[in-house]
Amino acid sequence: MYHIDIMTLFPDTVGDVLSESILGRAQERDYIRILTHQIRDYTKNKQKQVDDYPYGGGQGAILQADPLYQCWDHICQERQCRPHTIYLSPCGKTFTQEDARRLAREYDHLILVCGHYEGIDQRFIDGYVDEEISLGDFVLTGGEIAAMAVADAVCRLIPGVLSHDACFEDESHWNGMLEYPQYSRPAQWHGMEVPKVLTCGDHKKVERWRRKQSAAPICTPSWTCPPRRTRNCWQKSGQRNCSAPSPIPSIPSRPRRSCGPPFPGPTPTLCPLTATCCVTDQNPRPASPSNPWRQRRTWVFRTASGLPRSAACSSPSTAKTPPSSTPTWWTNYWTGRRS
Repeated sequence: MYHIDIMTLFPDTVGDVLSESILGRAQERDYIRILTHQIRDYTKNKQKQVDDYPYGGGQGAILQADPLYQCWDHICQERQCRPHTIYLSPCGKTFTQEDARRLAREYDHLILVCGHYEGIDQRFIDGYVDEEISLGDFVLTGGEIAAMAVADAVCRLIPGVLSHDACFEDESHWNGMLEYPQYSRPAQWHGMEVPKVLTCGDHKKVERWRRKQSAAPICTPSWTCPPRRTRNCWQKSGQRNCSAPSPIPSIPSRPRRSCGPPFPGPTPTLCPLTATCCVTDQNPRPASPSNPWRQRRTWVFRTASGLPRSAACSSPSTAKTPPSSTPTWWTNYWTGRRS
């Protein structure tokens, strides 16, 4: 059985959501077990206070280390082991489907720590947190929504939770592709029809059509990219519009914190009309062989429809100056030097 313990200030809200539908039935059948723990129950003062003002001043309050530790220690003693502990934090690594697969494969027990207010005491993070995870580059009031998202994504991969492995293997982000468009009855709705290939009865044609719709690669999550499926990118017949921009070339993603403070990384920008990406490393510290991010540089990428796949996916992360054969769609220049 796969266990997940969630440390939170709002156990009823989290527990009710994760006890419904597919996850609720999986818990009834003992495939998974999701428990919530009220952090206030582990404080030593009569007022059940778990937060206080931060040292050095600043806005708001932070969760104190001792109630968090007492709650965490109680869970460890109950399970007679030290489960993998995850703190839901905007400073953590961006959560992806690959992370969900890793957590479901490598562990059978997780502790998810939900922060609130301005965060939690760093000493608890340094001493007892194994991993920090973020849903993205935005801030929530608390970690409960992020914890529910992580728990849902991991638990649905546990054998027996879904009826068959194909239920998640055919979905988006499993093998580097997005799921194909889905249609249901009626065949015609608001003047829009279901693609004829789906109603022809030829399963081989249907499979080819679905593979074609899922063929485009997915941009890295650290980029601000327009959605791949927009109304302008798909024709009424369901075929992809040839005028859609080419995939964005990959470059080093912005580093996320696993332990200790993060160092500055590049800030990407994107023009959705010209498919031009620009990223500048603003770190002024001198470069060193062990830390190439210290090099101050600007990368500009230009892609256009019809370019070869290998050209559109080239990465200039190791190039210092553009070679003489560099095509016009890629310009790499150092800050202060224009090509």
